[in-house]
Amino acid sequence: MRRLSGFATVLALATAADPASAQLATFDDLAACDPTSHSRVLVGNGYAGFDWDNFYVADGVNTYADFPSAPGYANGVITPGCIALNGFGNPSEISSSSAFTFNGGYFTSAYNDNLIVRIGGFSGSSELFTTTLTLNTSTPQLLNVAWEGVDRVRFESGDNAPGSQFVFDNFRFNNVTDPSIVPEPATILLVGGGLGLLGLVGRRRRKTTS
Repeated sequence: MRRLSGFATVLALATAADPASAQLATFDDLAACDPTSHSRVLVGNGYAGFDWDNFYVADGVNTYADFPSAPGYANGVITPGCIALNGFGNPSEISSSSAFTFNGGYFTSAYNDNLIVRIGGFSGSSELFTTTLTLNTSTPQLLNVAWEGVDRVRFESGDNAPGSQFVFDNFRFNNVTDPSIVPEPATILLVGGGLGLLGLVGRRRRKTTS
């Protein structure tokens, strides 16, 4: 029983050490992520355990290769493959039937520098958190937060009109159960390190008692 308690303690400390890296959705694993299609497709409800409103997925480099006025699509790619974007520059939302922790992700303006994006975290109709990003088209901006207890995150950009599109990649979150989503490498290393430490402590205890 004592060993089980120690294991649970180490595991809890390891996974709590970096909550922002617990779960990661890259959009690259979506069937709609096809570099040869040169089209964008709505992110379907259920992806990563969430409902998605007005978020599209597309290959950031190939789909918009013929759009020199929108360099942010290619520059906003973090993991090679697909990115998400707010369709037509209109407000977009991510929601869940249960509370989760929104940890952020990488954001880039698609068309225009100094694009203002307002992000709000809600529980029901109550807005619990809010932040504002000023984005450019050349460098992704990391939003690193820990908005606990939200069930909806809303994104509004610019004038909420064409030209106000932003790129969203490597969405990070906690507390959503989806077998297709795995922990980020940092979390795996923390857990592995914790288990290794537990084994070392166990060996030392056996030597002491022998």
